[in-house]
Order: sequence, then structure tokens, then C-alpha cells
Amino acid sequence: MSCVKYHGGRCSNKNCTSDEKKECKGIYFKYKRICRIQKCKYPRKNLSFNKLIRQLDKLKYIKRDIRDCTYYRKKHSRKCIDRECIDVGHLMQIEQLNRGLYRCKQVDRYIKEQIQRQEDILESSK
Repeated sequence: MSCVKYHGGRCSNKNCTSDEKKECKGIYFKYKRICRIQKCKYPRKNLSFNKLIRQLDKLKYIKRDIRDCTYYRKKHSRKCIDRECIDVGHLMQIEQLNRGLYRCKQVDRYIKEQIQRQEDILESSK
């Protein structure tokens, strides 16, 4: 639902103005579109330097998408849904996004370590 207000002990969109419904619907569809996020995965062992660099670039976009998704999800919840009407699903999705971003940061660190190892090997062989 795009706009939900708490009134008379119930959550409903009946008390939302047409402008609120329109604005919230736009935010809702934006976060729905953005939140189709890939998961960050550790790369296979022994990848070439170039493949590790590509993995790192891909990871950068996944992290950006997670941050954007989190932003628009929170914006929709804050602007369009009264606090009393936010359900557990909203909170769970934000928590999952935070965990996903944490994992991406771990994978990012791992890939950078692998790149550094390969650079060190290359330097020592000169």
C-alpha cells in the first residue's frame, strides 16, 4: 500500500489525500524497482588479477544498490506510513539490507586482500 495512516485504532489509506497517495505510490514503486538486489558472493579461489578487479567493480554497484534500497525503503516508511502501522516486515527488510551491506563489505575486504597478494607476488618476482 502506498499511503497508510493510523486513525480510530486502525491502519488504512482512507485518510490519505490524493496527493499523498500519488507521492507515496511513486516512492513505493521506486524502492520496489531499486530493491531487486544481487547478493555479494565471495569469488572463486585463484581468480586472475583482472577478474578480481571486475568482481570489485561489480561489488561497488551492488553496495550502491543496497544503500539506495535502504534509503528509499526508509523514506517510504517515514513519509508514507504512520509509525503505528509499520509492520514487522518493514523492519525485517531493513535489517536484511543492513546484513547484506555488511557482507558486501567483508567480501570487498577479501577481494582487496587477494588483489594485494597478487600485486605483492608480482613485485617480488621482479
